[in-house]
Amino acid sequence: MKISNFTQQAPTAIVAEVEKKAIDKVMQFTYAIKNGFNPPDVVKRYDEALDEIDLMWKGCVKHSIRYGHQLSSIIVRECNHYKMTDYANERFNFKFNKSNRRMDYTFDKFLDMSKMAVAFLIAKYKEVYTFEVEIAVVRVLLYYFDVYVALGYIDTFSFCLASDDIYKVINTILQTDMLSLKPYVDKVGDLVPTVQIKTDYKFVKPKPTTKEDIERCITSDYMTQTEIVESIMENWDVCRRTAYNLMKKYGLTRQYKKTDEASEGVAEVHQQASDIAEYSWKYTAEKYQKEVVEKDKEIAELKAEIERLKKFDK
Repeated sequence: MKISNFTQQAPTAIVAEVEKKAIDKVMQFTYAIKNGFNPPDVVKRYDEALDEIDLMWKGCVKHSIRYGHQLSSIIVRECNHYKMTDYANERFNFKFNKSNRRMDYTFDKFLDMSKMAVAFLIAKYKEVYTFEVEIAVVRVLLYYFDVYVALGYIDTFSFCLASDDIYKVINTILQTDMLSLKPYVDKVGDLVPTVQIKTDYKFVKPKPTTKEDIERCITSDYMTQTEIVESIMENWDVCRRTAYNLMKKYGLTRQYKKTDEASEGVAEVHQQASDIAEYSWKYTAEKYQKEVVEKDKEIAELKAEIERLKKFDK
């Protein structure tokens, strides 16, 4: 089975929003590299952008956890006491410290370290989303590699990687067979924790705290109130009453009350149909009444003619 068959798409509208933003940031980052934007500015900007995505991700993604607890960032840098830096030391004989904070960039090293990062995701969580793989790959690049160098004595810089290297790594990993990750996962363990997990740990479900949290559940202007309630229930894992109370709390029940609008529309159509039927009946009745009067007049005229002809027969 390919890794792309194992990874999943966003299961709810709110997670889909994080997914979309993550995909957009990866695309923008590669675009900045391709167009030669100032490397230090680009790295700083997208480090901050990925931090924002991590905050969004932490607030709404709920993983089934195989080991430890869910982190505050998408990338997993340590699992079962084994670190990404341990792997770099074993594989490339590179020790991270204050003087050696990042490795020199090569495509092969980037791909190798990214496979280890994806193995960490699979070892830690029972389900992994495709956009998490993409973000983990970019984080590997920014955390563990020097991605740009100074050009001689002038105050300019140049990226060390090609603009399509990121997507080459992402696509290579997604099209890789799961079995090929076994050597990486074995570094972590056999997916079964080797230490006792704390039994007092309890996952705390994220709760909506702002109006925007609820509005993100409304994905269309044409959603009925019932559909909005069900979307809130699904995205925030709350009961129907709580979902409705949240809508009421933030003043969304009237604004999005499409059911009532639809009912009014139906009532208007029924009234129009009733008016048409009444007009049609009146028109038909008047028409027939007029015809009856005309027929009565013709009958009267015929009777008079018959009486006149009888006089001549005599």
